[in-house]
Amino acid sequence: MSQGWPDSHKQKTIEVLEYLPLSFFAHELSCLLKHIDGRVGKISLENAFSCRWLIQLLDSPDKIEFQSLQEMIESGWSLSDTQLN
Repeated sequence: MSQGWPDSHKQKTIEVLEYLPLSFFAHELSCLLKHIDGRVGKISLENAFSCRWLIQLLDSPDKIEFQSLQEMIESGWSLSDTQLN
């Protein structure tokens, strides 16, 4: 079941990570993401292009990998606030 983010955030996240507009990957060739619990991470353009849903957390060396984009979104990840504006 999806958590927390408005449907518009979820839809924009799907659009960006499916169509890969380069303006969203300006930060170190990565797209910034935010989890509903406040964690922040990034997904590289290379991984998104390869449909590898691997998020590198920004405040730790930890990485989280999902089997699908839908799984990533349902677990509470969305574009960061700066990406949505």
